Amino acid sequence: MTGGYYGQGVPTSVDLENNSNSKKYTINEGAPKGKLLISKVCCCLLAMGAIVLAALAALAVYMLLPVCAETTPEALTTQPKSIQKEAVVANARLPRALEPTHYKIKLLPFLIENNFTTHGFISIEFKAKEPTDKIVLNVNDIDIDQDSLRVKIAKDGSFLQILDQAYNKEAQLYTIVISKKFKKDNDYRVEMNFVAKLNDHMQGFYRSSYYSNGTKRWMASTQFSPTDARTAFPCFDEPSFKAIFSITIGRPDNMTTLSNMPKKESFPSTEMEGYTWDVYKETPKMSTYLVAFIVSDLQAFEFNSSRIVFTIWTRKEAITQGLYASTIVPSVFNHFETYFNLKYPIPKVDLVAVPDFGFNAMENWGLITFRETALLLDPTISTIDDKRNIALVVAHEIAHQWFGNLATPKWWDDLWLKEGFATYFEYVAVDKVEPSWNITNEFTFSEMSAAFEIDSLASARPLSVKIESTNQIRQAFNKISYSKGASIIRMIQSILGEEIFKTGLIHFLNNHLYANGDHNDLWKALTEKAQAGGVLEPNVTVKDIMDPWTIQAGYPVVTAIADYEAKSINLSQKRYLKSGETDQDSLWWIPISYTTAADSKFDDVRPQAWLRNENETTIELNTKGWYLLNLKHSGYFIVNYDETNWKRLDENLIDLPNDVRAQLLSNALDLSRANLLDYDIPFRLLVTLNRLGWSKQLLTLTIALEKMDFLHNMLISTPAFNKFDRFILTLFSNVFDHTSFNEERNDSYAVQRTRRTILEWACKRPDSRCMITSRHLYRDWMVNGKPIAPNLKKLVYCTSIREGGEAEWEFAYRQYLNTTLASEKNTILDALGCSSKPWLLARYLDYMMQKESGIRKQDGERVFRAVANNIVGHQLAFDYLRFSWKSINKYYGVGFNIISKMVDALTMYMNTPYQLAQLEAFKNDNDLGTAQQAVENAIEIVRGHMRWMDKSYGSVEMWFAQHLHRYSF
Repeated sequence: MTGGYYGQGVPTSVDLENNSNSKKYTINEGAPKGKLLISKVCCCLLAMGAIVLAALAALAVYMLLPVCAETTPEALTTQPKSIQKEAVVANARLPRALEPTHYKIKLLPFLIENNFTTHGFISIEFKAKEPTDKIVLNVNDIDIDQDSLRVKIAKDGSFLQILDQAYNKEAQLYTIVISKKFKKDNDYRVEMNFVAKLNDHMQGFYRSSYYSNGTKRWMASTQFSPTDARTAFPCFDEPSFKAIFSITIGRPDNMTTLSNMPKKESFPSTEMEGYTWDVYKETPKMSTYLVAFIVSDLQAFEFNSSRIVFTIWTRKEAITQGLYASTIVPSVFNHFETYFNLKYPIPKVDLVAVPDFGFNAMENWGLITFRETALLLDPTISTIDDKRNIALVVAHEIAHQWFGNLATPKWWDDLWLKEGFATYFEYVAVDKVEPSWNITNEFTFSEMSAAFEIDSLASARPLSVKIESTNQIRQAFNKISYSKGASIIRMIQSILGEEIFKTGLIHFLNNHLYANGDHNDLWKALTEKAQAGGVLEPNVTVKDIMDPWTIQAGYPVVTAIADYEAKSINLSQKRYLKSGETDQDSLWWIPISYTTAADSKFDDVRPQAWLRNENETTIELNTKGWYLLNLKHSGYFIVNYDETNWKRLDENLIDLPNDVRAQLLSNALDLSRANLLDYDIPFRLLVTLNRLGWSKQLLTLTIALEKMDFLHNMLISTPAFNKFDRFILTLFSNVFDHTSFNEERNDSYAVQRTRRTILEWACKRPDSRCMITSRHLYRDWMVNGKPIAPNLKKLVYCTSIREGGEAEWEFAYRQYLNTTLASEKNTILDALGCSSKPWLLARYLDYMMQKESGIRKQDGERVFRAVANNIVGHQLAFDYLRFSWKSINKYYGVGFNIISKMVDALTMYMNTPYQLAQLEAFKNDNDLGTAQQAVENAIEIVRGHMRWMDKSYGSVEMWFAQHLHRYSF
């Protein structure tokens, strides 16, 4: 690394922490603007074999103390007395006695090998809400210069006496004790210097790197959500402590900085050549987790609207890959401004593609950060799924500018209030910018199905749940908060109607602008509008209806039993558990929409009846023909019918819309999985759907293939698998054989997405035409460099690596190292786990923990899942996780549920007592940390699989045997 890359005169190797002769940077707010003093530069020689390297070590910079403090105040010279050490619960909440109002932050990060540190000064102005003699701040892995700490009265700047300072590492709390209590409603200020680390765990203020023209480039970026602002600067790191932030960032002259707000001014360092300070305008009042800043040499692509300046920042080589995002971002912003009738409050939006990033994206106000795969698109290489992902993620983060940023949950127990709304509205917004996709039709079978999968476990947590520790906060970022939250919101919309729903949300937002709310505040706002609009009876509130859906876990199955003579239907409810166990204690307010053969209207999702927190009720209904409940799957529940109605629905499938067919098949297979419905029903539905032809019901076909994955995985190691395989061929052989590898320019979104799903199933068979074609295309790529169509790459790569050997694997890995497009890297990472050679898979798992392999930490879970989802690699992956547990945790850290996601990948093929015993031993032998819930879920899933094998395996095998002749398979 050359010093010139970071700025003239800046050392290439600095280690402040380990050099006892060096002095730390202390940056004090009171210094004259731009004045830096270099206090000490020392050189040392490092010996390595016969090579002697000269390195500068220990660079220290001071900004002067305030001129008003010409002598040290007597209060600060008083000998600190020992304070009573309080027992603090790990990760305890902050006291409510103080309320921050304004942060002033100055940071000087060093992107230098062996000295990835940030030297900073912070001044926090706060108001005393009640008398107290303690300031309690969140601090995690920050070295605070205790001698620099000052506590002042804001009005006149006079100093208060500090008695003691204490740090509780486990609780991540820093306590400052003063000599007398703060006075209620008075304003004060605390100031200090500190040194923080630029870690490589993608948390807090962290370092990232990439290569440009063969040179390694460093950058620093932030990820503060949910609890990592405290690793960058001392703060009140809870969402309800909103404040204004004034931020100043130091940088080398050849780099740029970004922060939440537009830049106010820049000025060069007069004492330290090659460095510049960037000063940013004050932010709106916001939570610490939304603060953001970046130091980099990324390139800008600006595209303006009439009012907001939009800029995409990427690696220089990827600058054109932001074009697609640039075409939809202004339209999405315009949609939400119009919908919520609230203007976006910041005059600019920077969208940054960060090479190392733990989440898909982060909604920081004015500075939205992304994984490269969630922002960048190369139309010649990227797939339709890549494009879909970018559109949804971009819309999700923009929705957060209102739900999350403008109005913020009071605490993380209502995380769904921002993540559920952003997930719901991402589909609404994408439907506006990409109307030909009809993406709202996918909501049920993407978000709701994902929520059902985790919410059908007995160990599932409620939407709104008591959260106390940072580990619990991190675990809350899962499909419950995102997908179930979105599904519940969609159900509210169907109950209230779009107009009342919209005005209620606007009412909620306006009541909590630049403030915080919880689910009760939302229920109140919606109830006021619903009752005023006559949608709800005066004695019924949204809270009555929705509390059961948010404060208890799970979801119901509604069983409908018709009395065909009395023309009525008995409706009963119980919690759905895919393990087949029973839970009669949970009850919900369930909205019932319906239609019948006599009056078939499928689009009116308004409730026509209710199960009002009761076990059962009876409604009158025309039962002359079939009847259908839960139209458009608008309610967050599934429906089981009496046998007569299931048969009538089967006989009349041709008259039902495609989304209804998909809903019926999905519900039937889920009910059979839980032993609530004989498999004869969904299998007969599949046969009927096959007779109708799959070509005009692509959504139903996709659901059919996705739902059959469970049976495939349970049966693959059993004697019944051959019969199952023949059944699949009977159902889908025609579509397998007639689905072309050739993509046409005018292929629709649905055709592009469905083709890959079909071919993935077709290629499962090693003797199929699909496999032969895939291997031919891959060989042509290897030998002749002929590119493979983007939407077929995942299929072709995986099939060819599975059926090939080391040559195919090594070729793909070299392509991974050489490509600069992140989405292409992801496709290859998935495919490398498809190998049928155990030793190649074992090597691949090792690569997951080796930086020199080129695999970024953000992709470790993808590598692990690719191997674990391979029947050949499944046990290898589990063994690797068990025997490397401590090193994996150390390498990946606790952020982003990376390790929990590895655990989630383990259960696909597990259904035996031996596998369960291994999993339970793993739980008992290790400190699971943030993966605790994931391991408990995995154990429950495996128990459910065993229960399925005990209850259903025999009947499924018998059905195949009995119907072999009838269905000609």
